[in-house]
Amino acid sequence: MHVVDNIAAFKQLQKGEKATLALNNAQVIYTWTSNKGNTSAYIRDNTGAIVFYKSTLGLAANEILNGPVSGSFDLYNSLPEFLEIEGLTNLNNVTRSNGEAAAAKAITVAEAMDNLCDLVKIADTEITSETVKDKNGKDVVNYYLVSGEAKVQLYNGFHLDAFNDLGSFAVAGKKYTVEGILGAVFKGVAEIYPTSITEEANGISSLNNDARSLNAPIYNLAGQRVSSDYKGVVIQNGKKMLKK
Repeated sequence: MHVVDNIAAFKQLQKGEKATLALNNAQVIYTWTSNKGNTSAYIRDNTGAIVFYKSTLGLAANEILNGPVSGSFDLYNSLPEFLEIEGLTNLNNVTRSNGEAAAAKAITVAEAMDNLCDLVKIADTEITSETVKDKNGKDVVNYYLVSGEAKVQLYNGFHLDAFNDLGSFAVAGKKYTVEGILGAVFKGVAEIYPTSITEEANGISSLNNDARSLNAPIYNLAGQRVSSDYKGVVIQNGKKMLKK
């Protein structure tokens, strides 16, 4: 079985091709076990990231890995996966050590598809909603991080309680920093599974002199409509501004 030097090279294999992946200071950036008992371990080196899908290796978050591990490559809905080979995949020759907490990679919405399986941070983004029909004809609300024409779907793929109500983050005029794993691709759009969503505290813009903007309703940070002589931070036309 041939050896590939890094994760980026492993992801260039043909679907179903077997190889030995040489891990070089690779880090386990996140692990998650589903209610069916399947563990996904997301691993990053300095060339990219991949998910060890249905992993039985007992990998722990933040571990640093050095050494060879054999497996096969799969591509599931554009998501790169390392699959174990029964009787062959093991960590016998891999050195494992504790590492610092994995840092999220700062990217833009447009760069999401180039960073699948990685732990990322997307800052200064709006969260919008879109109602669509599911296969049974029922209305389903999807949530997206948007930047111009680019978008990333926000989906609570790790079933974290903090993100059971994604609609609470889809607030007009607010921007957020979202951290999480780019854990899936749905209908050609990358999905981010959030691990942290933080409202931007300093998203204050200067007053727009456009007449239409000046005549738009004004709201305080509690969402209450206020008069034009209100002093403080307000939201108008979906933008925060400071009125003195």
